[in-house]
Amino acid sequence: MSYKYAKWLLKLSFFEVILYFEIWNEVISGIFPIVAWLTGAGDVFGATRREPLMEDIILSIIIAPVIESFIAQWLPYVILRYFTKNLYFIYFFSASVFAIGHTYNNWYMTATFFVGLIFIALFTILAKKSLHHAFWGVTIVHAISNTFAVIYEHW
Repeated sequence: MSYKYAKWLLKLSFFEVILYFEIWNEVISGIFPIVAWLTGAGDVFGATRREPLMEDIILSIIIAPVIESFIAQWLPYVILRYFTKNLYFIYFFSASVFAIGHTYNNWYMTATFFVGLIFIALFTILAKKSLHHAFWGVTIVHAISNTFAVIYEHW
């Protein structure tokens, strides 16, 4: 991420940064089903099992974003920053951890790798303000994204 771009993002309010990254998250998430359809790969985001609506809301919108933000963004960022200043490595590692947590199919893992890059970029920007903002910012964007997925799945 370029210095000017990061500086511009830091001037935004917490909620503006959340909105900005949520829009990018939905754009990236929207590209993969189109590419999969064009290549005949099938349903990218189709999970292997369908949960009852209330269980899906609790797991996907409340619990998963908190746990995954901790495991895939907070831990890699906080721990790896002690050993390296190479953000490319931290981004790759964090996005890989996030993708490994989403092994429904190869397309889904690839898509969630790129979503993981968005999440760690958001975390990195907000961490310049505080780790608290970074954690909850990623958790909120993840929860919003999962809300759309639950709506789509149960529509």
